[in-house]
Amino acid sequence: MSFLIRRNRIWYLYEYQSRKLVGRTLKTEDKETAKEYQRKHDENNARKHLNLPLKDVSWKEFVDRYMTYSQANKAHESILRDTKTIQSYNQICPIEIVEEFNAENLERFKAARRENGLMASSINRDLNTLKNMGTKLAEWGYTLNNPVKNVKKVPMQASKVRFFDKKELALLLNKTSGVWREFVVMAINTGMRRGEILKLTWHDINMSERIISVPATKTYKLRHIPINNTLYDFLVSKKEKAKSEYVIAYPDAEPVSPVVASRYFGKIMKRLKIKNASIHTLRHTFASYLVMGGVDIISVKELLGHSDLRMTQIYAHLRPGYLQNTVTKLDGLLTI
Repeated sequence: MSFLIRRNRIWYLYEYQSRKLVGRTLKTEDKETAKEYQRKHDENNARKHLNLPLKDVSWKEFVDRYMTYSQANKAHESILRDTKTIQSYNQICPIEIVEEFNAENLERFKAARRENGLMASSINRDLNTLKNMGTKLAEWGYTLNNPVKNVKKVPMQASKVRFFDKKELALLLNKTSGVWREFVVMAINTGMRRGEILKLTWHDINMSERIISVPATKTYKLRHIPINNTLYDFLVSKKEKAKSEYVIAYPDAEPVSPVVASRYFGKIMKRLKIKNASIHTLRHTFASYLVMGGVDIISVKELLGHSDLRMTQIYAHLRPGYLQNTVTKLDGLLTI
């Protein structure tokens, strides 16, 4: 059981945890408010002991705990996405306690996002975060099970992977210069993500072994990318004149911002009249030409740093003789 102590007009709640006295401020001067908090706290401790779901836990308290978990276990970009998703959810479905986080509210959130014109892929990324929060609710004992587990994602139409053809690649290389041309060369020859390229330093490159060690980013997994002859010659030439620790940097040695890079490439695409393409299309181009060249999908997955093979399967149809080679296995099965 816990007990209350008043210090400098503020009430504190104390309890023993593993024989150690632990206290926290309740940030209130009102005794009745403090006693009500203590009652709920003790009740939930008892429910935990009996393996029952907690009651009247504030949504803010859970969100704070979830974001602590996110910051400790996820990459920077994923943390930012979690933050934005939760902010959007709170605006559309303002709730007070975790018991209000349910399938009905999540369906309302999904419908509102669709009405606002968001792409299905963007809505589904939001749902990934929110459904994971539901998983944590159950895992941490706030609920008996995930209350939003059965909420379905927005259906997405299968679409072709957009990659640059050889004519577009030639145009890109001929019409870009400086740091932007260097970015294109790095992206096409490594398939690295935008942030990975811009964070890459010379310490991450082993020229004698011809290996780039990509620092752990999105998947928290270090991966290694071999350096081909084209990239090797480019890096040797660039390193001789390098002023910055970063491989891709402005002439004054300052690093390039990911946001600025995306914005600039958007302008390049518009100026060159290349449609339906972005800075990420460079990564698709790397993977697409590897697969069309006969590289197996598992190797492409490792080079891209995908955590799930399903993410890489979008390139599978580009393989030479894809599917045709599979049905030939049946030749000779029947004598006709």
